[in-house]
Amino acid sequence: MPHEDLNVAVLTRHGYQELELWFPLLRYREVGAQTHLVGREAVEHLGGVGYPAIPDQIVGEGPVPAVLIVPGRAPGADPAGTELTAAERDLLHAVRAASTPPASL
Repeated sequence: MPHEDLNVAVLTRHGYQELELWFPLLRYREVGAQTHLVGREAVEHLGGVGYPAIPDQIVGEGPVPAVLIVPGRAPGADPAGTELTAAERDLLHAVRAASTPPASL
């Protein structure tokens, strides 16, 4: 599959683990894939060491991605919001139904 046709979504939320979000996102951008930071709401999310990520897409509002990356939580991150929302679970199920396995680090 040409990388320009590859749709990649990276889920972001407060307390995300920076390397698990930024490394794959930047590598996919480097090879020309269509990438999106997807969040529960369009607000700044701070990672475990304070690096900001601002979603450019809200969960459930865009197309089903070919690749879905779900970064882990930073050690010591606030446990509030660790559970997936219904929209995030729906996105995971949609990716799985499209026969494209989600990526998890």
